[in-house]
Amino acid sequence: MFRKGFISTYLLYIFIILNSICCIILTNTTRKFKSLQNLKVANKFLNQEIIVISFVKCQLINDELVSGNYKISDIEFEIIYKKDEVEITILEKYSEKIILKIFDNKIIDYSSYTHNLFGV
Repeated sequence: MFRKGFISTYLLYIFIILNSICCIILTNTTRKFKSLQNLKVANKFLNQEIIVISFVKCQLINDELVSGNYKISDIEFEIIYKKDEVEITILEKYSEKIILKIFDNKIIDYSSYTHNLFGV
């Protein structure tokens, strides 16, 4: 008797539910993509840090660390050597500042400061 419009209301509900599901899937995919991009940038920073800190560690072991500009593995960086710390500024696309705490020619701690903070 009052079934007129029942089918269109039913189809509207199905359309709204499917649309909501598609929006949720799209949002999750976008978030996963952004986190993968941030991971890629974080790995580039980490690779730079590994190369530079390994170089400084080798120079400290051999008592040959001097302040100045260096270029190793296509990474250009500047070292400022002080009594108890080494300040390193990486001068590349992914620039950052690393401060190493030194005791008895050994690295005991370090901090890293990135300039663009994952602006993906």
